[in-house]
Amino acid sequence: DPSGQVIAASGAEHWSRRSDEAPKRLLPDNAAHAVAIFDADRWVAVACPRGEVLGAISILDAGEQPTGVDLFELEQAATVLGWELLHGRNLAEAEIALWGDFATELLEDSDTSRVRSHAARLGYDLDQPHRAVLVLPGGPVSPELREMVSRATASLGVKGLAALRPNGAVLIVALDLKWDEFARALELEYEHEGTLRVGVGGRYRLAEIARSLADAEFALTLTNTVVEKQVAAFDDLGVWRLLARPDATDLQQLVDTWIGPLIEYDREHRSELRSEEHTSELQSLRH
Repeated sequence: DPSGQVIAASGAEHWSRRSDEAPKRLLPDNAAHAVAIFDADRWVAVACPRGEVLGAISILDAGEQPTGVDLFELEQAATVLGWELLHGRNLAEAEIALWGDFATELLEDSDTSRVRSHAARLGYDLDQPHRAVLVLPGGPVSPELREMVSRATASLGVKGLAALRPNGAVLIVALDLKWDEFARALELEYEHEGTLRVGVGGRYRLAEIARSLADAEFALTLTNTVVEKQVAAFDDLGVWRLLARPDATDLQQLVDTWIGPLIEYDREHRSELRSEEHTSELQSLRH
């Protein structure tokens, strides 16, 4: 696939898709569509029919030089692969256009198999961490808000998914931005009265992005009550995060963030900056 994850194999490197440790081979940079090139220990032809890498097919080099027929077959296979993957993507986009946009599907659709199928066809890795960013307008929510969020994101050189919600617009993005810069880019696009507010959720697998949206909503609600800020990030709420979701994962993250450096210092320098009382309290927190 585009990330180099092996999704099918045969021969000496036979691999089952059910394996937890699927091999990964990074694809060569700037490869032409369906042109066989030698890369490290293999011959590879990248499928990028319209400039975007969709996948690749390789022949592992076993010490014997491939024949011209072998390379011709490899290039033909990459050509077929490229158009097959492109066809699948077009079908997914048509399905999503009928049901709704992909960002909305991630947030609302309970059919995980359908979401996973669309994500694979569109080139989104459901296991890659993403954040949900909620943009609240100062006035009524209008259809233009989604396009405004998309333009502001693109102006920062970042690709993301945007969807309109009853209370604002949601941006789903894998990269961490400088959120104050993002807010300023939004302000340049915003032509209505009132102040935009931005809530930034935590990082989760894309399949769990609704959890990040809940984080963003909580951060905006809390900071609006305590001290009004234009940008409210869930990760910056400290112990207040336990009010939103008092589970073991958040508790462990708080311990690691606030006490972790102290623990690591004691471990490396064999010091005792922590008292025995603190140590027992820490252990009880972790359990």
